[in-house]
Amino acid sequence: MMDRPKYLAVDFDDTLFIRNSWRDFEGHANEKLVELVKVLQNRNWKIILWTSRNGSALNEAVEWCKAQGIRLDFVNENPEAIQWFKDVLGFVNSAWSNKVFADVYIDDSAFNSDIIEGCYLKGTVTFLEEFCENRHRKKVLGQ
Repeated sequence: MMDRPKYLAVDFDDTLFIRNSWRDFEGHANEKLVELVKVLQNRNWKIILWTSRNGSALNEAVEWCKAQGIRLDFVNENPEAIQWFKDVLGFVNSAWSNKVFADVYIDDSAFNSDIIEGCYLKGTVTFLEEFCENRHRKKVLGQ
């Protein structure tokens, strides 16, 4: 049993919020994911908004999450986890401080490394190339 909270790091663009284009803030909620995040927060998970946004664009994302009923514990950081590691291990590797620690990461660009284990390399490479091409076509070309 874990003696610390569970952490979810979730991306914003094209993950929580599905954008109509890259140039504006028009789009819609990924309703199933928003609901999942709210269920996890009600089960005492810590929610981290994990995004490359900054400045006013980051503020828009944070406000949008609040409007959806998502209570963000952190944005692009997890100081509690670093303190937990320090308390349990007695030290913190300074390299950890640049990476958001979470138990689960949800991102539109994610590919789980566990999937690769035992896979035929050529098939995996083909899959990744097609995945990237399809994402590019969908996001940039709108197809």
